Amino acid sequence: MVQEWKAIDEVTELAALLKHPALEGSSLEFLRETQRCAQMFGGLTNRLYCCDAEGPLDNDCTETGTSSTHDRWVVRISGENVEVHFIDRDREFQCLRAGYAAGVTPRAYFHPELKLMCQALIADSETFDEPKVQAHIPQAVCVMKQLHSQPLSAFPPHVFDVFEVIDHYVRVSRGHEAPLPEPLEAALQTATRAKEAMRN
Repeated sequence: MVQEWKAIDEVTELAALLKHPALEGSSLEFLRETQRCAQMFGGLTNRLYCCDAEGPLDNDCTETGTSSTHDRWVVRISGENVEVHFIDRDREFQCLRAGYAAGVTPRAYFHPELKLMCQALIADSETFDEPKVQAHIPQAVCVMKQLHSQPLSAFPPHVFDVFEVIDHYVRVSRGHEAPLPEPLEAALQTATRAKEAMRN
C-alpha cells in the first residue's frame, strides 16, 4: 500500500507544500507537524502520501458518536490539468463532506488554493480487484443508500452528464488522432439512442 517511509524533508514536493504560507491558519495546518511520510501506490489524478501527524479532535459520525484523534493521514496532491477529465476538486470536497455526514467516509480537509486534500487513513483498507468487487456488492449498496439518504442540499449543485463526458473524450481523442477501439462506433450509436430515450 505504501512505499518506503522517509523523513518529510526527503520528500521535497510534499515538504515544500507543507511549508507554504497559505497553509498557516487553515484546517490543514496540523500537517506541518509531519515527521515522516511514505508515497502510496495508486492515484490516477493525484499523488498520494501517507503521513504521520497528530490531527484535530474529531466528532466521529458513527453509531458510537465518540470523539477521537487520528495520527495517520492520506494526503492527496492534485495533478495538473485535471479539468480536462471533468474533475473539480471543490465539488469533490463537498461530496466528501456529505459522505462524512452520512457516516460512510472519514472527515476530509481541503485547501482550495493549494488543491491539497487529506483524510484519516482507514486501517486495513485495500483496493478491491474484480472478484472482491463482486463479493462486496451488497455492502456497497448499503453504503450508497446511506449516502443517498442525505438531503440534496448536502451536495454541490452540479449535473453530471455521462453522455457529455463520452462525447468530450471522443472529440479530444480524435483531435489528437489517437487510435480508438473498433467497437466504439457501435457503442456510441447505442449511447445516442439511450440519450434520446432518456430525454424524451
